[in-house]
Amino acid sequence: MASETPASTHPAPGGDPATHRAPPGALAVFLNIFFEPRPAFQALNLTPRWVFPLLVAAAMATLTQAVLMYRVDRETLFKLSAPGLAKKMNDPQVANAVRQQIENPPAPWITYVTTPVVVAALVLAVAGIFVGIFALFDFGGTFKKVFSVTAHAMAAHGLAYNGLAAIIVWLKTDHAGMDLYNIVMANPAFLLDPSAGSPFLRSLAASLDLLSAWLLYLLIVGYAAVQPQASRRGTAAVVLSLWLLYVLGKASFAAAMASLIG
Repeated sequence: MASETPASTHPAPGGDPATHRAPPGALAVFLNIFFEPRPAFQALNLTPRWVFPLLVAAAMATLTQAVLMYRVDRETLFKLSAPGLAKKMNDPQVANAVRQQIENPPAPWITYVTTPVVVAALVLAVAGIFVGIFALFDFGGTFKKVFSVTAHAMAAHGLAYNGLAAIIVWLKTDHAGMDLYNIVMANPAFLLDPSAGSPFLRSLAASLDLLSAWLLYLLIVGYAAVQPQASRRGTAAVVLSLWLLYVLGKASFAAAMASLIG
């Protein structure tokens, strides 16, 4: 008599259910960026998506703009947005510039339309640059996957930075001494006097930012996860090299503008 094989040893019809799990949703993937970025980016490698993170990034940037316009008076906001120009103007000139802004204010919808467009264009530009560089090294990634990683990493960074910035601006009672381009101050630039010293060094100090370091980490992990021929070391070399060029270019531009304004 032949021995019977227990039914439990046979695979279930259709294969192992664990191999047919539905991919995590957009919200779950995005939230996982903060806690377990590697599995989150691996999920994006299987199912690239970018709409949800772009909406988050655009909404947070728009929120910060709205809080600034609501909490900061026009004269202070003018001085903060163009500190070098404001220093060269006397009080009547500043008052006249502010009056012109009050008499001919831009329509509110302009901010709420242009900000999301600028955010989307920035993410698209960053992804495009990295896709081009990665193609030179034959890392094997597609634009859709690289764009998906870029959108999620930059949206997570935007949520953290703009969320903190909006809270800081809202709670501040005196905005006169605030650095509009370094609201969160997660870098050593706040130790330097903005009215003295080298604009080049101040810009370099502002780039040594904790949130920016986290963004670089996310980009490195994410790009390595979605490109089959890319090693973590090779991806890091590309990301950090481009970031260094950006930092030096930004610092040089700040120094040039300061010299031009005089």
